[in-house]
Amino acid sequence: MSDRSLEDLIRRYNSDIDADDLIEGGKALARIEDARAIKALAEGLTVGRYFLREPLAEALREREESSLAQLITLLDDPDRIVRHTAIVLLCEIGNPLAIPPLLKLLETADERDAFYILMNLTHLPDPRAAEPLLAIAFSDDQTSSRQAAFALVEIGTPEIIERCLEELADGNEESFQTAALILSHMKEQRAIPLLARGLESTKENVREDTEKALALIRGEPDALERYWAAQKPDPAKVAEYLNTAATPEGRDQLVEQFLSHQLHSHSAVEAFKQIADEVMVEKLCNAITEADSGRATQALWALREIKSPLAVGPLSAVLVQSQQKPQAESPRPSSDSIVNVLYAIGTEEALAAIERHIAANGWPTTVDQAVDRLISEVPPVQLDLIGQMSEIDLYDMHFGLGLYIRNNFGFYQGNVLLRDACSRRNPLAYSADECSTIILRSLWHRVRNQQAADGPIPA
Repeated sequence: MSDRSLEDLIRRYNSDIDADDLIEGGKALARIEDARAIKALAEGLTVGRYFLREPLAEALREREESSLAQLITLLDDPDRIVRHTAIVLLCEIGNPLAIPPLLKLLETADERDAFYILMNLTHLPDPRAAEPLLAIAFSDDQTSSRQAAFALVEIGTPEIIERCLEELADGNEESFQTAALILSHMKEQRAIPLLARGLESTKENVREDTEKALALIRGEPDALERYWAAQKPDPAKVAEYLNTAATPEGRDQLVEQFLSHQLHSHSAVEAFKQIADEVMVEKLCNAITEADSGRATQALWALREIKSPLAVGPLSAVLVQSQQKPQAESPRPSSDSIVNVLYAIGTEEALAAIERHIAANGWPTTVDQAVDRLISEVPPVQLDLIGQMSEIDLYDMHFGLGLYIRNNFGFYQGNVLLRDACSRRNPLAYSADECSTIILRSLWHRVRNQQAADGPIPA
């Protein structure tokens, strides 16, 4: 194929709107050996065409050897979205030859790339991935650990089961919880007697995870019902905790036991609401920056429930510090979790701290501002294509432009003002997915109105 013919095919692929035309154009590109064709496929999937992954993988299997080599090369692409698309297609094709390069990338990948690899390895279960996945599953990284655990469930080799049984018997409590998760989804009956250790834990969350694991293995819906029934304050325990907190020493002990998951958490928080003095609030605020994420999460939850204005100053200071961390470093606690606590407190001082945080990051705070930003950033030719789409076809952009909106407008970093603005358009919308859909639909209306009045958007 000549360069001009390839360029024409890529141009049509990038400009097609009809789903059937996109699939046919994508398949045509997938069958071309030229590396530029597969790069164009990867770039095209960033424009809201995630539904193409299955038909593209089907076409790429027709020249599987060369397409695998090209996709593996794209794993080193500087564009993160292109790397992610290559990961998706490699796992969708399902050739085990993709496992070694994916595992090699996993060794050096940053947090976002590693999570994407782990998420997609569930579609390409391979015993060779078991050892590195076990290392991640039983590491200190809670987010990657959980995703690795689900990938291990899909692999399901005897070696995985035996390692998890060992962790149930001898591992620390974090490893115990991971092993319980894996074995319960695999319905491994030999785990039942070993799970008894978790029921005796001093940590409430370990006991609860153990009860859920036993319910899944035994197929006992009653156990899950009992678990949810326990998520309410117990008046007797509330009274006991208030009695303990009658002295300063008892109060310190109560907070420490709560942070260490040694109390009935819902009852403890109910007691904290009735105390909520400066010393207790300060201790909880100090705990949110601890390296132990379990203790930090407990403290944030308690502060959100207590809603004490005394927490606003310390929380605001931590929020400012989180903004000053390098972009590659994930702040702990996350700015989103701090903002949620400040928003729950709801005082003028708390809301002012949130507004400063949003302004410092330059995020839009209304749907109209979000649409203005998109119109200034999206190429005119792409805006014209959006305007020509039917409303139902906007859902095809969920993983393209919708993903860009969710990642760049602060939905995961505490932009509650934009969330609220979206909720005013649709009271049922509050998640990042729902909000990005509202913004996309508003963009679509704006573009169509402009096209009706003025014709295509000028380049």
